[in-house]
Amino acid sequence: MCRRRKTFRFGIMTTDENQRIVKFTEKPKKSDSTLASMGIYVFKMDFLLRYLEEDGADPNSSHDFGKNLIRRW
Repeated sequence: MCRRRKTFRFGIMTTDENQRIVKFTEKPKKSDSTLASMGIYVFKMDFLLRYLEEDGADPNSSHDFGKNLIRRW
């Protein structure tokens, strides 16, 4: 099976030339990338805490890391 056909099972990231995430799609039916989010992330503590606190205070958030937090960057 083609790798792109399996992307529907993962969060898929598209990066720019500096490897910064420019697009994140949670379990897409079709994808323009095969960079799958495997759930391992490294953050500066103050950066992560700020975004977690903002998300926690957002009544419209489902508080899902892939759906709400990664998409904000």
